[in-house]
Amino acid sequence: HKKNEEEIILSIQDHWIILVKPVFLIISGVVLFLFMTYLAVLLKPTSAFLGLAALFFGTVFLGLCVHFFFIFLLHWEISALVFTTKRIIDLRFFPYVEDDVVHTEIVTINEIEKRKRGILQNLLNYGEVIVIVPGKSGSVEFHNVPHPGRIANFIENIKLGRTVEKKDFERLKPSFSKKFEFLNPDKKDE
Repeated sequence: HKKNEEEIILSIQDHWIILVKPVFLIISGVVLFLFMTYLAVLLKPTSAFLGLAALFFGTVFLGLCVHFFFIFLLHWEISALVFTTKRIIDLRFFPYVEDDVVHTEIVTINEIEKRKRGILQNLLNYGEVIVIVPGKSGSVEFHNVPHPGRIANFIENIKLGRTVEKKDFERLKPSFSKKFEFLNPDKKDE
């Protein structure tokens, strides 16, 4: 590799906490569907129409819940924060609503902040990483970042031109193992 080539160093997803809402949504959809099915069975002897309406409403609600569950899952899987030797690339994709790509040149970063607010963020170790970039309306914020302290230090090391060594990858590997494996520059194709 030439010295001027850009290489991917690390890619991470949002913290898994963002999947709590869709899981709750699918559970509530299943519970409501089961309740409406039970109601349909109870109403069938007295009014077949009301029983079918309850079953129809439960089925439609469950279908919508499953649809939104997979949309949130797709959002979590596709959206990523990619670190290269020269840039930070924030890929945000939410079907039907959002398709953003934000490039931040590492050499333009003035300051790096990490924020973990509240009991939940401190307990589950996720938060925000904020990079202050002059000329880009102040700052660029990355939300729901797992281990924001490690990521802020990682960005700082890249900015200062420190060599990212194998031990740095090993330290981050337990946190980001899923996306990390195929990006590992030391991994040989078999």
